[in-house]
Amino acid sequence: MRKMLVTAFLFTIKISFASDLFISALNDTTITKNEYKISKKGFLEKYVRDDSSRALINFYFRKRGAGKIVFFFNAPIASFFLYLGLGIALGNSQSNFGLVIAEIVIYDILAGAFMFVAFGAITWIKYARKKLLWQLNAYFSGQSLPKKIAMSKAFKRFLKGPDK
Repeated sequence: MRKMLVTAFLFTIKISFASDLFISALNDTTITKNEYKISKKGFLEKYVRDDSSRALINFYFRKRGAGKIVFFFNAPIASFFLYLGLGIALGNSQSNFGLVIAEIVIYDILAGAFMFVAFGAITWIKYARKKLLWQLNAYFSGQSLPKKIAMSKAFKRFLKGPDK
C-alpha cells in the first residue's frame, strides 16, 4: 500500500512538472519577477506584436493610471475630513445645531471620499502589470481577449488611433 502511494505521488509530480514544461514551451513569453516592474515603454518595446497587443498595453496603463489618480487625489481629502470630523465629534460636549449639521456634511464628504479611494484602489489593482502579463501570455498563446476588454470603447479607440 505504501509503495502504491509513493508511486502515485511521484507520478503526480512527474505529470505536473511535464505539463508545466509543456505550457511554458507553448508560451513565447515567460514571466519573471523583474517584468512586473517595467514601464509602459518597456512593455511596448518587449511585448508589442500587433495592433491588439499594443492597444491592450495602452488600455491597461490608461486604466491603471486613472485608478492611481483617483486613489492619490482622494486619500488626502478623506484623511482631512476624517481628522476634521473626529475633531468636531470629540470636541462637541454640548449639542449645537450648527455643529450637528457640520458633522453631517463632513461625514457625507468623508464617505464619498473613502468610496473614491476604494474605487481607485480597486481599479489600480484590477489593471495591475501582473494581470497585463497574464493577459498578454494568454493572447500570444492563441486565446482571444476577454469580451469586456475587446468591446470597450477605450480599447477600440486604442486599436484605431495612435498612442497617446
